[in-house]
Amino acid sequence: MNQHTLGPSGPSRLFRVVEVVNRDKSDTSNSTSLRGFPLSVLGLLILVGVLGMAESIAQSTPPSTEDPHAKLVRVQEEIAQLVAHNHERLPRELAENLGAIYARYSSRHQDSIIDQIRTLLEEACQKKIYVPAEFIFFDMGVRGYKNDRHELNALRACLHAKSVKVVLFFATNRLFRKSYRSLQFVVEQVVERGIRALFVKSGVDTADAKRWRSLLNMHAMMDDAPSSSRVRRPIPS
Repeated sequence: MNQHTLGPSGPSRLFRVVEVVNRDKSDTSNSTSLRGFPLSVLGLLILVGVLGMAESIAQSTPPSTEDPHAKLVRVQEEIAQLVAHNHERLPRELAENLGAIYARYSSRHQDSIIDQIRTLLEEACQKKIYVPAEFIFFDMGVRGYKNDRHELNALRACLHAKSVKVVLFFATNRLFRKSYRSLQFVVEQVVERGIRALFVKSGVDTADAKRWRSLLNMHAMMDDAPSSSRVRRPIPS
């Protein structure tokens, strides 16, 4: 029997272009040599600048005053409603695959868990991926540089057991803020186990065998860009 056959759901886990052109038309040699090359370089610099600005703005966001326990209960209840709605739209018997979701926010992104999970459930529904409540993992108020996280470890256990065929993330920076860890996680924890990874906002899908590595490498590098002192490591072959 296929170990990924969609069986009964277990108990819920929720409750516990810039182009440089020489303006002197009489000199065409420089414009010809510059055309094309600065496009990628300047484009990356612009993206890095935008990321840096966003990081500064996010750091100025005042901390949440909501009681942590009350916040967790509220988030759990909202997720339960999202899951119930999603299962009405896509019953298990109509799904093609079983999936898991991972979401995270740091102290600078106080309340994005619900938005992330709503987006991921919508994507899962469109792709006919059934996500049981017990396979929704989320870490609240945990920075992306931390490797040892309670819910990320639970996702690791889920992937190790090959309980799902697909795992969905909102964006690469919701997994890690260190590029080499994002790349290592996807290769070792997901792809090498025959599981598919989807980063919905980043447009990375490991089912796209020709492009996913380069796309993931690019996004992970940009996630790492605000701290330029960190060493960037290439994606494992």
